Amino acid sequence: MRNRPFSISSFSTMTFTEKCEAYFVGLMILILGGIGLCTLLCAATTLPREWTGWLDWRTALADNLTEAMPHRPLAKAAFGILEHDLFGQGSEGVLIGKSGILFSNQDIPQFRMQALEIETNLLAYITAAADRMEAKGAALVIILLPDKRRILAEHFPHAVPPWLAQRYDRVAQSIDARGLGLVRADAPLKDLGTAAFMTQDTHWSIAGSAAVARHVGLHIRQAFPDLVETNPHELDEEDLEILEWEGDLRTFLSLPLMRLNRTYPPQTIARPYIAAQTYQTDAPEITVVGTSYTGFRNADVDDPWMFTDFLRFELGADIGLCSDWGEGVETPFGTYWQRVEQGHIPAPKLLIWEIPERYFGYRIPEAEIDELGSLFEKEEDQTCD
Repeated sequence: MRNRPFSISSFSTMTFTEKCEAYFVGLMILILGGIGLCTLLCAATTLPREWTGWLDWRTALADNLTEAMPHRPLAKAAFGILEHDLFGQGSEGVLIGKSGILFSNQDIPQFRMQALEIETNLLAYITAAADRMEAKGAALVIILLPDKRRILAEHFPHAVPPWLAQRYDRVAQSIDARGLGLVRADAPLKDLGTAAFMTQDTHWSIAGSAAVARHVGLHIRQAFPDLVETNPHELDEEDLEILEWEGDLRTFLSLPLMRLNRTYPPQTIARPYIAAQTYQTDAPEITVVGTSYTGFRNADVDDPWMFTDFLRFELGADIGLCSDWGEGVETPFGTYWQRVEQGHIPAPKLLIWEIPERYFGYRIPEAEIDELGSLFEKEEDQTCD
């Protein structure tokens, strides 16, 4: 069966019950919208007249609305049900695929020209960053991670336009044409199929992380033989660490789960133990920088997917981890490399830069990055994990 286009479903494909529900929910939204408009007018007319500044007025209005809208949860739930019926989408931008697999709508840029501009700018940033690394004598390997949507295309609920379907190959060719070290991660993930990613999380599974680490490790062993087997690691796959993981997409799915006739209980992550056989005291010659696929700062588990640990095992080498989550591609690298240029952190001989495909068409708002804070939150924080 072909994936349906990214548009409203036809009423002819809906059951009588679903049509009644859609009409009812639509009517409820109109009623709640009217209540909301009246609430807005009342909240605006009851503001203290002495507050003439725009910022003060806006803040007071927001506070009044928060207190005066007891129907907000009901309205949000109604929108969630309508979005699910008409778009197959969660109310916080979560796309619900076949077999209950969740996808992020960040994988689908809203505007083609804007996405292509972001793609061009990020490629320019990476090229300039490579020049900065070369000036410090550091080699570069880029791991280009494909979207979950790309690997699990048969489960994705919508069709994608050709320019988006071709993005991964286009970006890979652009990086390769610039003479930058590139490792494509699509092949090892495709080999795993649905096991490559967590069902209700944006990120790869333990199996997906391990598969890409093996693939990257093989490339580095061939390209940088002098950097491997400097600090062997051992893998224990029998004594596992078990984690219960809700998933980042599950936590953003705000529409009523019982309405969907399915539940999303926490998933089990079984993690092997990887430990160094010897301990290296000097700064690692290899460093990983990237996003939440390789680092999960401020979470209960620093790196739930264990990519760096798997790579340490594959290379038999110590590896520094300077990745950060929730800040896109440029901020983690820029913050880390600034410390290198300032002399706080020694330059690695090899930098492995993990970059997800999605950020070639999506930019995290600066306000969200500022809210999370820097990788180095204090002046004395001069090192990574």
